Amino acid sequence: SEEIHDRDDLDQQGINTTRGRAADAIGNLLFAYPERLPELEDAVTSLVVDDSSAVRSCAVRPLLAILNIDRDRSVGLFCTCVSDAADGMLRTPRTLHFLYYALTTHYAAIRDVLVRMLDSEDCELRNHAGRLIALSRLGNDDVEPEFLRALEGCEAVRKGAVGVFSANLAGEYGDFCRDYLFQCFEDPAKEVRQEAVHFLDREGFDPTAQEEVVAGLVKSRAFPEGAEGLWRMAKKLDGRLPDVVADALAKAVDLLSDPDRKHARIEHDIPELVMRMYHQAHTREAKDRCLDVIDKLARQQAYGIEEQLANFER
Repeated sequence: SEEIHDRDDLDQQGINTTRGRAADAIGNLLFAYPERLPELEDAVTSLVVDDSSAVRSCAVRPLLAILNIDRDRSVGLFCTCVSDAADGMLRTPRTLHFLYYALTTHYAAIRDVLVRMLDSEDCELRNHAGRLIALSRLGNDDVEPEFLRALEGCEAVRKGAVGVFSANLAGEYGDFCRDYLFQCFEDPAKEVRQEAVHFLDREGFDPTAQEEVVAGLVKSRAFPEGAEGLWRMAKKLDGRLPDVVADALAKAVDLLSDPDRKHARIEHDIPELVMRMYHQAHTREAKDRCLDVIDKLARQQAYGIEEQLANFER
């Protein structure tokens, strides 16, 4: 029958064949009993060159197990497995998991696979390529050529890369990710900017420690995409709000004047936050900035401002 190249159908087609089920079973055996690799290696070698891309997609399961036994051998078999397989195989969960686990130690060996994904006409593949190449670049200068290509690539590639920067702000490579995140805040594509602001909703994000990043967002083209995340973050904070919140509030009021009311959801939160910011402010300048926001909210008859003003003494 005709080979199916779609990712989901490849997985389904493979597991519905005898050889595909055998590949899964061998993978399970090798995870449980790695010492059995010598007696199963010929079968694995046969599966990775199977005529069917669907069967090869199942063959990645035992290769994942072999990563724990002999990484060089596993990566070599993987490169053979995908070399002339359908592009759909590169989008399967098993293949993406393999690339993720292999890139930290064998980037040079899988580089051609990532470049193939980067050059693909498939938008989803390019997105995965951007993410994997950006991950590879963390701590590895050898990835720089492909990394720069990814940053200059299409929207799907840039979106994949920026997710890595957003997710790793607080880690070992925080400074590196912050610098590129600032660049992504000014990206011409809205979807890339939306991906860039996801750090605001990540568990454990500390806006006090990352106040420079928040300030950069407030001043950037990505502020409209990040406004709702900023308010969610601010509402969850205990204690004193960072000073940058005052700048964000002042800019947010301008968003509320949009006749299309694209940002109506943040209108409910701004009056409460600006009052909280006012009472926490330690300088006359900071208090005056809050009062300017309150005046604008009153003129716009923003939702909730009358209730807040009823308890407010200027």
